[in-house]
Amino acid sequence: MRNAVEHPGGRSGTLHVENFTAQLKGSTVVVLEPVWYLDNDKKSAVVRDTRVFTDNLLTLCEQTLILCLGKFRQDFPIIVVEIAERDRNPSCPVRYKMTLDPSKITFPLTAAKPSNAEQNSSGC
Repeated sequence: MRNAVEHPGGRSGTLHVENFTAQLKGSTVVVLEPVWYLDNDKKSAVVRDTRVFTDNLLTLCEQTLILCLGKFRQDFPIIVVEIAERDRNPSCPVRYKMTLDPSKITFPLTAAKPSNAEQNSSGC
């Protein structure tokens, strides 16, 4: 479609856009949503296609950001994990979250406390 917009009538053809239209079905008037199409191609709903384009663009941006975050030092203790679809909130469908990488976190070893028996045998 982009090529048809930039070069109307070229190899891709011409982009046709139809705004809301009314259609009579029996005695009822039905309002049809806006559609677009290239010359003899099948008509497609503008709203649905725009949602798909937006989702694809957001996915590209998310994945690019994650690739950039992967360029941090390898010992960086924070990672990005994908939230399973079934666990996402439909009203706010967050796909990724940052969390601590347990393999990068170390805790200093502390000396073990001696047991009561060990304390008594040492004379303390």
